[in-house]
Amino acid sequence: LKKEERDRKQARAAKARGEFEELLENWKGVKPGALFRDFEAENKDAECWEALEDKEKDELFQDFMEDYERKLKRDKENNKVEWTMELKQAFQDDGQMSFRTKWRDVVDNMEGMNRFDRLDRMDALKCWEEFVEEELKKYKENLHKQKSREQRKAREGFRELLQEKYDGGAFTRTTPFCEFANLFAEVKRYTAVIASEGSTPRDLY
Repeated sequence: LKKEERDRKQARAAKARGEFEELLENWKGVKPGALFRDFEAENKDAECWEALEDKEKDELFQDFMEDYERKLKRDKENNKVEWTMELKQAFQDDGQMSFRTKWRDVVDNMEGMNRFDRLDRMDALKCWEEFVEEELKKYKENLHKQKSREQRKAREGFRELLQEKYDGGAFTRTTPFCEFANLFAEVKRYTAVIASEGSTPRDLY
């Protein structure tokens, strides 16, 4: 008889434990850092609540929260690469952000946006630093291309100057470069090549 009573008691406890765990799994209010009292406030009227000892309920709750936060962390790590790419795209789509934008201004503008808030602040900062590095690289590349175009244009202008002045008889093939330079020292198409990198007026002459 004692064994039967013990078995029934164990069965009731197992049933209550299962129902308690089901309450935890279906708890809508769960969030990182949630406390036992938060769960208790919403579920203390459940039939299984009084059937379990306080210590066991607390242990079940702590085990659940550890599993929940571990899974949350794992999911976050798995999604970090995708979320980082999406945040970087948000920086680009903004249109107002550049490598000159200060981080505190980024935070002020983007705080509250899901693509920004779902990353840890340090991960978001790292993403911003990568964006700044990429944008600065693009800026320098564009400057270099622009400078190269200007220098190429200056050389082309100087060649045109040479041809025009040669055709006009301003100098001949035997004219020393120093004489030519004295004649056209103030001409823009000559000075533009002097200021450029690469071939000098003497090289082109």
